[in-house]
Amino acid sequence: MKSLVTVLLLLAAAPVTATADEPPGGGDAVLHGLVARYHGADGVAVVRVEPAVALLLNPDESPHPRLAPAAWSAEWHGRIQILRGGPYRFTAHAVGKLHVAIDGREVLSGERTPDQPEPIEGPEVTLEPGNRPLAIRFSKTAGPARVQLFWESPHFRREPLSWMALVHDAADEPPERAATELADRGRFLVEELGCAACHRPGPNDACALSLLNREGPDLSRIGERAFPGWIFRWLEAPQRFRPQAVMPRLFGDDASGEVERYAVASYLASLGGPVREPVKGPDANDRR
Repeated sequence: MKSLVTVLLLLAAAPVTATADEPPGGGDAVLHGLVARYHGADGVAVVRVEPAVALLLNPDESPHPRLAPAAWSAEWHGRIQILRGGPYRFTAHAVGKLHVAIDGREVLSGERTPDQPEPIEGPEVTLEPGNRPLAIRFSKTAGPARVQLFWESPHFRREPLSWMALVHDAADEPPERAATELADRGRFLVEELGCAACHRPGPNDACALSLLNREGPDLSRIGERAFPGWIFRWLEAPQRFRPQAVMPRLFGDDASGEVERYAVASYLASLGGPVREPVKGPDANDRR
């Protein structure tokens, strides 16, 4: 009995790894989420996989920095998992134009403005069990953008359309998704490395103007907390001290680079320095 309890405890503590569902027969892997494609008025397309259909944006915001806030549209494609066949009804809180179709059949459609708080109600539809094709279209209109989908059936009360019910085939992911991820990775690096601190964007480059500038640490009194030798070695190769450091190597490996590095380290150590000696605590044996 004791060994069985031990095994159960070990199984409960084991990490759970999320994997794609392999359908019977060795077909394409089924992944959670829907393939989302955003279209900008200037022809810009952003493709990514999103866990759910949910947007709540102010008039001056957009779902991606490359999209202008004024005019854009979105499409989500994939499948919805219907575990039990029967009647269903779909509802949405939305600001904008929304259209939802399952198996090519419209289950929800309508348009709302900011002064129309009532939800968009769809008719009762009968759905067969299984993974049914799902297509959603949304177009932004004047004002904010909002999409929140709900569903209900005799088996459960109205609830948000969960990510657990939304899937897509791995083979259905378009190649544009990889291009979007590559561009987003580049944008992250530009912000993380502080490139915009020196390379200023043009006044009409809306995408670049939204870049955040990552500020470096305050070095005005670094001499109070770092020894000259440490600074000298840090400047030699920051990633050797801290693999995730974003500061690049600024000095060469030759004698000239070493002299420059020594001069910079000496200057920085003089700012607020020298390092203060730690204050000695009271002696435990001192009872005065």
